[in-house]
Amino acid sequence: MIKPLRKRHLQIWSVWALLLPLGIISATIARKPFPVTNVLNDQLQLLPVVIAATAWNGNPVELRGKTKSAINQLVWIIKNHWLYQL
Repeated sequence: MIKPLRKRHLQIWSVWALLLPLGIISATIARKPFPVTNVLNDQLQLLPVVIAATAWNGNPVELRGKTKSAINQLVWIIKNHWLYQL
């Protein structure tokens, strides 16, 4: 590497050394807060119309909506999960 190229290389890496941490910090500050809900304790409102219902691996699965033509909710009740058997 010749001297001007070494100098340019040092300048570019010096700029990256400043911009990269600033970018990470600004991205961390700018992100939206993660929505936290406790689904086990909160009783969610089920929509009135069951559009389709089936069972998958012993777990009931339903598509629900406000009308017969609009699917707005997927209800999947997990009954036989390894966490529930502990």
